[in-house]
Amino acid sequence: MRCSYIGFMFMMGCVPVGKTGSTFLDGVVPEVSFSHLEVQEIDFEHVDSSFVFVVDNPNPVGFSIDRFDYALDFSQVEWLSGDNPDGLTLNPDDESEVALPVSIVWTELYDVVQALRGNDTIDFGLNGNFGVRLASDTIIFSEQESAESQESSGSMSTSGLEQDSDGYVFELPYDVLGDFPALRRPEISFRKLKVVDYSLSELNLRLNLKVDNEHASNLLINRFAYDLKLGNADLISGVAENLNQTIVGASEEDEDSDFNAQANRILSLPININLQEAGAGLLTLLQSNSSPAIDLEGSIDLETPFGPATLSVDETGSVDVEF
Repeated sequence: MRCSYIGFMFMMGCVPVGKTGSTFLDGVVPEVSFSHLEVQEIDFEHVDSSFVFVVDNPNPVGFSIDRFDYALDFSQVEWLSGDNPDGLTLNPDDESEVALPVSIVWTELYDVVQALRGNDTIDFGLNGNFGVRLASDTIIFSEQESAESQESSGSMSTSGLEQDSDGYVFELPYDVLGDFPALRRPEISFRKLKVVDYSLSELNLRLNLKVDNEHASNLLINRFAYDLKLGNADLISGVAENLNQTIVGASEEDEDSDFNAQANRILSLPININLQEAGAGLLTLLQSNSSPAIDLEGSIDLETPFGPATLSVDETGSVDVEF
């Protein structure tokens, strides 16, 4: 995983180092804070997102960050870790945004951790360090600290300050906890095929589908483009527009409840068929077979807790016919 950064290089004056512990560079080194989680794209297959930090540089000139490392976990299970050895640079007297882009395939994530039923999100933890590079000639130690630094031979010379062959690196740690969107595919199954009315030329059906929405939030279904095959009849294609049907969210307690009794989790798909095109054999099939084979493919446009998405559908089985 690679990160992208912005900013400017910086030269700073001498910084006296006293015995004030980790506060000796207060007001000089930048401050790091987590800003927000930005979701660029999300669907039922994957999510593209960025963890955005704000690095506040109090100096009148630019400042160099030598390196950046990170470790990301979901539900306390490590997902990825790494570092950016190229570092970044910051604007003078300004805040600079630093983004850690993360792309996740849901099937891969849910093989490791499971989002809880009745929840829209999953816990995440993100921690690491920003390493601020300070040249050797920018640090002035007291005599005692200078002697300790020479004896340490490159180890930590004072709290938060690490010495190497190129100078000093001051570590700016961060540790963030938050919620990450956890979009899951609703489970769809056949409930009933109802014959609303028919004539010599037209057959009006209503296919009721059971939809199990694991999220806490509702799903709003707007459009369903479908290809439907019943028994050995010809393929029926159509588009149901402006459905405006709400599939309510779940709770952790209702996982074992009677789903058939929950009418507000039924998607009712209207299907209008021209029998002159489809053939009268379709009506005969439904009249003679109370549970024909059914094959439904298509796509559903819907509103999720995280914005609009398209759900692909590919279901086969049998369905009870009701006149």
